[in-house]
Amino acid sequence: MFQCGYCSKIFRTNKILRHHQTHVMYCLKIQEERKALSKKMIELQEIEEAKKRANTKEKDEKIKLQEESKEINCQFCGNHFKTKYLLRTHQTHAKYCLKLQESQNSQEIISCLITCKFCGKNSASTNFAKHDAICKKKNQFLIEEIAMLKIEKEKEIAMLKIEKEKDKEICSIYKAAAERAQATNDEIAKKPTYQKNSTKNIQNNLMISNLTPLDLSQARVDSIIDEKYTKNDFYEGQKGAAHLVHKYIATDSEGKPQIVCTDTERGIFHHKSAVGDHVVDYKNVHLIKKVHSPLKRKAGEFAAEESVKNPTALKEIINNMTSIKDLETKPCLFNRTFAQLTGKNCAKQIDTESLTNEDE
Repeated sequence: MFQCGYCSKIFRTNKILRHHQTHVMYCLKIQEERKALSKKMIELQEIEEAKKRANTKEKDEKIKLQEESKEINCQFCGNHFKTKYLLRTHQTHAKYCLKLQESQNSQEIISCLITCKFCGKNSASTNFAKHDAICKKKNQFLIEEIAMLKIEKEKEIAMLKIEKEKDKEICSIYKAAAERAQATNDEIAKKPTYQKNSTKNIQNNLMISNLTPLDLSQARVDSIIDEKYTKNDFYEGQKGAAHLVHKYIATDSEGKPQIVCTDTERGIFHHKSAVGDHVVDYKNVHLIKKVHSPLKRKAGEFAAEESVKNPTALKEIINNMTSIKDLETKPCLFNRTFAQLTGKNCAKQIDTESLTNEDE
C-alpha cells in the first residue's frame, strides 16, 4: 500500500499514486499551496538574515571607531597599531623599523635579535628560521662542505675496493694451498700404511679401540659453540678455540677423550664415528670443517661488540678475528694446541718445549 504525502490518500501501487499526484486537481492544488507557503517562509528568512547582517555591520563599525580611538603609535617609524602586542610584533619583525632602531641605538629591541653567523645579518627570533633557510652564504658553505665530504667518501670507497681486491687475491692463494693440502692428504689416506707391531703401536691401537664414538653432527657442534664459546676463548684465538673443542666437543659425558693424536709431527688424529668406524683425521681437516663456520660467526659477534666497548684493544681483536677466520687454511696453532691436549697419553710423547718455541 502507498500513501500520498500531500492528501494522505492510500493506493495499491506506486504507479497509481504517481498518476494521482500528477492529474487529480485537489491534490495538485494542495501541492501548489505548500510550494507558495515554502516560498513565503524562505523570503521571511532572507529578510531576517539581512536585518542581522545590517545590525552586525553597525556593531563592527562602532567597534572599529572605538579601536581607532585607542590606536598606539610606533615611537620609531610613527605607524599606528591597535594593541601593544601588534606594536611589539611590528618593532621586532618589520625590516624598515629595525633599521631605524639600529640607527637610533635602541638596545632594548636590538638585544632580542639573532645574528646570523654566516652573513652577520640581524633577525627577530621568529623570522630567523626563514632567513636561515634562504641565507645564500650559509647555503654556499653547506654546498662546499657536502662536496668535501663526498670527495672523502669516494676516497674511502676506493680504498675499501682496493683492500677487498687484496683480500680476494689472498683468499684465492689460501684456497689453492688448502686444496693442494687436501689433495695430498687424500692421496696419503689412499695409500696403505704398514706399521711394525711395536709396543708403541700396540699401546696406540689399544687407546684408539677404547675411544667412545664422537658425534660431529652440525646441529650439536653449532649448539655447543653458541653456548660455550666465551670472550676469553675469543681473546686466545685458535688456542682458545682448541681448548673449547677439546673440552666440550671431543670429550664424552664421563670425561673420556674421544680424539687422540698419535703423531704430533705429522698431525695424525684418530676418532670413532657416530656408528663406531675408525677415522684417521690428518691435520684435523674433518674436525675443523665442522667447527669453523660456527666459530667464525660467534667470533664475529664478539669482535663487533668488543671493538665498540674496548677500542684500545682493536689490534688484538683484529688479530684474533683473523686467526679464527683463517682456521681452515692456517690451522697450525689450533692443531699444535689440540695435539698437546689429545696426545699426552699416547705412546709417542709430545715434545712440548719444541712446540712452545715454534709458537714464539
